[in-house]
Amino acid sequence: MACRGDRGDLLNISTLFDISEGGVGFCTRDKVDIGTKIKFDFYLPISRKGEDINGEGKVVWIVQYCDVFGDNVMRCGLQFLNLPSRSQQGIRKYIKITLKQKKNGI
Repeated sequence: MACRGDRGDLLNISTLFDISEGGVGFCTRDKVDIGTKIKFDFYLPISRKGEDINGEGKVVWIVQYCDVFGDNVMRCGLQFLNLPSRSQQGIRKYIKITLKQKKNGI
């Protein structure tokens, strides 16, 4: 996921998790604070061509932990603030497909 913080600094996001229409979780080794606004762009594998999701969000929670290598990692929750309708539709479609796959044991 390509992200830029409030000050325009590039954030290194390693993992996305728990995506919903209201936000997404992410992990990073970079320092972020609650309230930090982030502009983001990421890709969801919805179909062969996929879907680019972009917008702006705000960090609303952080849990810091050490990974298996002993590095500090920040597990964060990002609340979507400005999400274009195309991105909203892409997230809804991704969730629908994911839930259907889970229901069918895929």
